[in-house]
Amino acid sequence: MRADELQERLVNWTVANSGHDERRHYIGLSGIGDCPRQIYDRYFQGQQASVDRHLLTRLSYEIESALVERLHQMGIYSESPVALAYDGLVQGHVDGITKDGDLIEIKTVALEDHIPERLPRRVYWQVQAYMHYLKCKRQDCRWTHVVYLARQSGLVKVIPVRYSPEMGGRVETKVLRLVVAVRDVARPECECGKCSANESANFVGDGDGVDLR
Repeated sequence: MRADELQERLVNWTVANSGHDERRHYIGLSGIGDCPRQIYDRYFQGQQASVDRHLLTRLSYEIESALVERLHQMGIYSESPVALAYDGLVQGHVDGITKDGDLIEIKTVALEDHIPERLPRRVYWQVQAYMHYLKCKRQDCRWTHVVYLARQSGLVKVIPVRYSPEMGGRVETKVLRLVVAVRDVARPECECGKCSANESANFVGDGDGVDLR
């Protein structure tokens, strides 16, 4: 087999098996912090990905899987139930749960410098939504540990997030508006002021678990 043929076949297989969902038939809680119009458009139009995006998505899932296996070997990891609402129209797929009931969300970034000191707004909304719909209001289920891993070095940093009933209420209100918009096929107004520019640039993707930097 020639080198160029091997490379082509490897890339093509990876793209076909990257784990990137071009179309999800539900409103994903991983991107609930985004502009309502972007969320609505993702639901109806899907999200195309470049070859580079497919390759990075596959790599990130493989790294995440390796980290989950590490947590398994430590004896502190269990699979989490899916967060569901509105008969499955709204879903959130949590990366895991600790033995004592805390949620785990894994994020990979390219470099150590890309690991945030404070949780980004988008991720904060995501994990608050997960906790809200998984009813994490008991004393033993009020936290999510967001695990950041730098792909370059393997450095790990864990940022804890406590469930906020106030944020849970804001998530619920936004989700309800989106459910109504989807069911009525009524595109919501842009709230970020960037939708026109993003549409012109063919902006797509919700970046679930992957930082492209």
